[in-house]
Amino acid sequence: MTQCKTCSRCQEPKPIDQFGPSKQTADGLFRYCRPCKRASDNRSYAKHRDRRKPVRHEHYLANRSAYIARATAAYHADRNVVKRRAREWAEDNPERRRQIRLESQARRYAIDPERKREVWRRRHAAIKRGCSVYPFTSAQLEAKVAYWGARCWMCSAPYDAIDHVKPLAKQGPHMLANLRPVCTPCNTRKRDRWPLL
Repeated sequence: MTQCKTCSRCQEPKPIDQFGPSKQTADGLFRYCRPCKRASDNRSYAKHRDRRKPVRHEHYLANRSAYIARATAAYHADRNVVKRRAREWAEDNPERRRQIRLESQARRYAIDPERKREVWRRRHAAIKRGCSVYPFTSAQLEAKVAYWGARCWMCSAPYDAIDHVKPLAKQGPHMLANLRPVCTPCNTRKRDRWPLL
C-alpha cells in the first residue's frame, strides 16, 4: 500500500513521492506537494524578482561549474523528461522563448560581429556556387518586399532579412521568384528545411 500525505495547500492526499525533502518537519517531507510548492515559489519569485535576480546571478557566476555539473547529471539521468519539460515550456511561453533567442543572437553577434559576417559570407558563397543564379535588380527586390508589405512572409512581423523559400543548400535557385522578406526568428527556425511541411 502506497503511503500518502495531505498537502497543506491544496488539502489533497497524495503519495509521499509528490513531496520534496525538508529538514524542518518531523516526517522529513515538505508541507506542500511539488505542484503547490512550485506555484508558491513562482509567485514569490515574481513578487521579488528585481531583488532576487541579481543575487541569483552572482551566486551562479560564483558556482558556475557546480550548476553545470548538476544540470548535466540531471539531463543524463532522464533526458526524455528534460526534453519533454523544455518542449512544454516552449509551447507555453512562445514570446519569452522568442525573446531569449533574439537576446542570444544579439550577444553572439556583439562578441565578434566581423567573424559572424565572414562565416556567413563564406557559407553563402560556397552554396551559391553550386546553384542556379538568375540576375535581378535591387529595384525589383524592393518591389518584391513592398508586395509583401515589408512584413515577414511566414508570421507577418516586420522583416529583417531576405529568405530563399527553397534554400540554396537544397539547390534552390538564387532568383527573384525564390526570395521573400522574413523576420530573424522565422528565418532561424526555418533554417535549410525543405520541403517546409
